[in-house]
Amino acid sequence: MRQKGRFAGFSLYISNTPKKEDGRLCYQNKLPLPPLKFNNTCIEYGRYVIYYNERLDGVTYPEGYQYQIYTQLCEVEVRGCTNAGVYGSNCNLPCPDNCQEKRCNIVNGTCLGCIPGWTGDMCNKKCPWGWYGLACKNKCAGHCIGNQPCNHVTGRCEGGCADGWMGKLCDKPCKDGFYSPDCIHSCSGHCLNNTYCSRETGHCDNGCSPGYTGKFCNKPCTPGFFGNNCYRQCSENCKNNRCDHTDGTCIEGCLDGFVGRMCYNNEENVVKLETESTNASTIGGVLGAFVVILVLVLLAVLFMRFKKRALVEFFEKSKKETDLPMELKEGKSSTIAFGDLKDEHNESIRNRTSVLRETAKKGPPTNKTIPVRNLMAIIVKMSAAENAGFKHEYHEIPKGELYPCEEAKKPENKAKNRYTSTFPYDHSRVVLKKTHEGDYINANYIEASILMLQST
Repeated sequence: MRQKGRFAGFSLYISNTPKKEDGRLCYQNKLPLPPLKFNNTCIEYGRYVIYYNERLDGVTYPEGYQYQIYTQLCEVEVRGCTNAGVYGSNCNLPCPDNCQEKRCNIVNGTCLGCIPGWTGDMCNKKCPWGWYGLACKNKCAGHCIGNQPCNHVTGRCEGGCADGWMGKLCDKPCKDGFYSPDCIHSCSGHCLNNTYCSRETGHCDNGCSPGYTGKFCNKPCTPGFFGNNCYRQCSENCKNNRCDHTDGTCIEGCLDGFVGRMCYNNEENVVKLETESTNASTIGGVLGAFVVILVLVLLAVLFMRFKKRALVEFFEKSKKETDLPMELKEGKSSTIAFGDLKDEHNESIRNRTSVLRETAKKGPPTNKTIPVRNLMAIIVKMSAAENAGFKHEYHEIPKGELYPCEEAKKPENKAKNRYTSTFPYDHSRVVLKKTHEGDYINANYIEASILMLQST
């Protein structure tokens, strides 16, 4: 009984190393106490059979267990087939082909483990649909062509990947810009707003960029059409009715009498404005142009106000210097009238100012009132032939001296001129009350549209 108590609680491990932790538990004794002659069948394989027993402090063991143990084994016999891969009473039956490492239970031939892709006691069943690998623990990616299952051993799609997928296991989606099975085709590159096509079908699901049509957006518009969905017709003013299929620009230019990118504008008036823009930068440019025009108008208004104030100050100063009592009143034209003038000096002023209303020589009158809606057409027209229109107006501006300037050129008066090439006309110059320095000053009376001068 004492020997059984020492023997009680032992364990047997089968391992390929001397460590029991690396092996598999074959048997563990609990109750009743083991017989002194013990036999057990272990359906395992390994290089070592490890006998192990223990008594731990603080642990209460069953009745009959001896708390001091000794290993008293007289004989240990290990029986089994000497060759691997066989089983049976005579060790002459081969283990099933799908047993892992061709090892099976030496008694009944059941596999101790299956190779990848197989399951069951005899490893004669394929992995369930959608699973593969060792012990059938891996799930197929689910992207095989035709919704077929993957290979139960490798997990690969034997027929190839479904649309939009690639990789050995068909578990990687197509990169942006590619589609079809195994992602071998490229998108057309003309999907709306530079989006990518469907990785499964290659279709542009959100539509095509202007100038293209078709499911794949790979077909340019039919000649004579352009824009979104190719619904818009080229301008009838395009030569040979040819325009760019994306934005409608006339490729070969305009018919005679028409200008502009799309030849919608004639040389006199804007007959049609482009209302549907296919380019955000074009809209920004037009808005920017209007902002610039508005700023220029505001600057012009401020300039005119400043000029009016300067005119008032100039005439007040001239009034004091000439000692001619004058009154400034608002009116539509300028008039200078004098009362009784008593001396020859004032008579001379009367004679000279009688021609004050003469104006500078001008070319043919031009219409400077341009409606905003026509501004673009006028600019295009004036810019034609290397800015011929602008050059013509520039050359109409009067240049040089149009009337005599003898007083200003006299030797005694030259030093009184601010510039050596700009002089007041004799008939409209301001005549000072005579002093020892003479009556000359570099100043002119001018015709003003905002002031009326009247003597008192």
